[in-house]
Formats: sequence, C-alpha cells, structure tokens
Amino acid sequence: MNEESVMYLVLVPPVACPRPRVTKKGFVYYPAGYTQFKKALAHELEQLDIPPFEGGIPLILRARFFMPKPKRGQYIGYHYKKPDLDNLVKSLCDGLEAAGIIPNDSQFSQLDCVKCYSPNPKIMFMIEEANWEELHENQEGSE
Repeated sequence: MNEESVMYLVLVPPVACPRPRVTKKGFVYYPAGYTQFKKALAHELEQLDIPPFEGGIPLILRARFFMPKPKRGQYIGYHYKKPDLDNLVKSLCDGLEAAGIIPNDSQFSQLDCVKCYSPNPKIMFMIEEANWEELHENQEGSE
C-alpha cells in the first residue's frame, strides 16, 4: 500500500454479478435487479469524487464486501457461502466502469478481496497503481 491510498466506503449492500440471460431472438441482458444495483452503485461511486484512472496502467483492487447477517444463527467472521467472491468483485468492477473511474476492469493485475458478515452491509475498496519494481523486489527476497 502506498501513502496516497484511500479506502472508499459505499453504503450499498453487495450484490453478485449474475450470468447474462439471452432472449429467444438472441439479445443478451442482465436481470432487472442487477441492473438496478449497478445503477445505484455507479451513482454512489460518482458521489465519492474518485479521480479516474487512465487506461493502460496496471491496477490493484483491495475490497471488503460486508454481507448481511442472516436473521437466525451465529454468523461471525468470514462469509463462506453464496454468493461467490469473484461475482461480487465483478459487480464492483462493473460499477467502477459505469461510474467512469476505470476504463476497463482488465486493468486489475492484482486482487485482495474478502467477504465477511456484518450487521451493516456495505462495500469498502481501494484502488492503487501496481508497482512492478516493488513486486519484483519482494519476489527476489523470498527466493
């Protein structure tokens, strides 16, 4: 993490990106609930005034998805049930693209993501520019 890193908080409950659907005529679409989530997430992200990242720069995404606790049972710590973490990451990336913060989620070269239970569902994330020299130094030191 570099000194200029900022952790952002979005008070939108996490929703996983579903598989796209296809009509009989071949049109591809996402379910209405996901489309609404993506619009709400993009709106919240726009309110944060996050400076946009340029294309062609490798990025690191660090994210924490705080999932709602079920009404019954003791749920503490890591969330290890559905939805899958990769689909939560994809939904965040879709929101970041829709808000114009990143041009394409293919720029993410490294992910550090966790999902856990919380009485207050939300998403916290940080985006950093990847530093190859720092990564390379760490790899050489471990050999």
